[in-house]
Amino acid sequence: MGYLGQNKNVYFFATTTDMRKDAPLRIEITPRSFKDLGLL
Repeated sequence: MGYLGQNKNVYFFATTTDMRKDAPLRIEITPRSFKDLGLL
């Protein structure tokens, strides 16, 4: 869970995965999603 502030906007997010097997994916998924949305 976290937030990204950009251009006077704040975007809140939560990346939910199975922590037993997918925890490392959270580090990749969140920034990639922001890039796909044009926020990074």
